[in-house]
Amino acid sequence: MSPEWYGLVEEFLGESDSLYPGINEWWKRRVIPDLESGQRFCRIVAVDGEVAAVAIAKYQKKSSKLCTLRVNPRFRRLGLGQKLLRATLRDLLKSNTRRVHFTISEEIFAECGSFFTPYGFHLAHWKQGWYVRGMYEMAYSAPAAVISDAMTGQLPLFGGNPVVLLSIRPEHANAIEEGRKLVEFRRKFSHRAKAATALIYATAPAKEFRLSASIADVVEGTPSGLWEQFSGVAGCTKEDFDAYFEGSQLGYALPLSNIRKLPFAISSTSPSLRTLNFRPPQSYSIIDMAHPIALAVTTPQ
Repeated sequence: MSPEWYGLVEEFLGESDSLYPGINEWWKRRVIPDLESGQRFCRIVAVDGEVAAVAIAKYQKKSSKLCTLRVNPRFRRLGLGQKLLRATLRDLLKSNTRRVHFTISEEIFAECGSFFTPYGFHLAHWKQGWYVRGMYEMAYSAPAAVISDAMTGQLPLFGGNPVVLLSIRPEHANAIEEGRKLVEFRRKFSHRAKAATALIYATAPAKEFRLSASIADVVEGTPSGLWEQFSGVAGCTKEDFDAYFEGSQLGYALPLSNIRKLPFAISSTSPSLRTLNFRPPQSYSIIDMAHPIALAVTTPQ
């Protein structure tokens, strides 16, 4: 970036001072020297001499950082942000960095948390009061190989299928994790969830996402027929099964495959889910694969 743009970028970044106090001093004292030494780079999208979008990133061998990416409100919804993000990620990947990370405030996450979904970033940690007192700042990270695959279309984050948030009692979640339970039963369910990725939420007292699995099939039948077919992998007693289906003429069995423990358990009170006003489904809910909850909970394997 040529020095004549320095003042315009500083003015543009200053509009974010309420979220990142002192951002102009950061630009002058840390970014500009790093730009001149080659440790950072700054990409600008300009429209008729006006700054429309800016991305700043820092090269680091272990984990490069996307320091900021901001689009002028007047030029949003034109695809500039995604184009700028992809160009910035490509530059970072060319440096042979192992990972890329960024931080995002809970306020911005609430508005555009799904912006980074296609690239495989997952929540690494968070801290309250990092930049603004009382506000959470979340740190997201992704391996370079995951980002590369996502950008070349080789990594459909959820196989192109729906994502099901599945509420399960902790003892049943434990049985699934230990391989004693390979099927989940529901009194009501949707055939649309066949082949979906299930994000398994262990209910109280655990109150956390812990596992993912593939719903291999959605089998509808009478309770007696379902028990006859799946009792060997039910992970529960016949008495518990009958009590659950009492009064039901039909039910559903969800054979589970590809069961995986999430790299990190994420509590329902974590800042990312709290920002999204997450409420655990009573039984299940189907979300789009680009939903911010998927970004908050899941990382590609």
